[in-house]
Amino acid sequence: MSYSYEIKEVGSCIKIEISGEYTAGTELEDNVQLWGEVLRTCEGKSTNCILAIWKIPGYLPTMAAYNLAETADEEGWAKDFKIAIVYLDEERYQDGLMAETFASDHGFNVKMFLDEKEAKEWLMASS
Repeated sequence: MSYSYEIKEVGSCIKIEISGEYTAGTELEDNVQLWGEVLRTCEGKSTNCILAIWKIPGYLPTMAAYNLAETADEEGWAKDFKIAIVYLDEERYQDGLMAETFASDHGFNVKMFLDEKEAKEWLMASS
């Protein structure tokens, strides 16, 4: 996986900071592996709140975004998770909006942001 990450418990949420190198053609594989690690970290914890800070620029292909939502169903992600993803790169944020739509279509509560403060406010609202 070309991503590295640090996962911490912060208050009532899990915070993950993702960095690394964008590698064209491995977007789905890298994301599935990363989010699988996040899921394993959340297992046994009393939280369903995740704040992800995405520090990797680069393009997310439409099919990778769609397949990621399909894979989340297969991997056992519960529908009660509330996930906010903050992008530091405007281009990746735009691609993330497409992934947000696919995730929502699969019943997941995921929202993309450019601002960490807004993401935290959304996570804390009705949590």
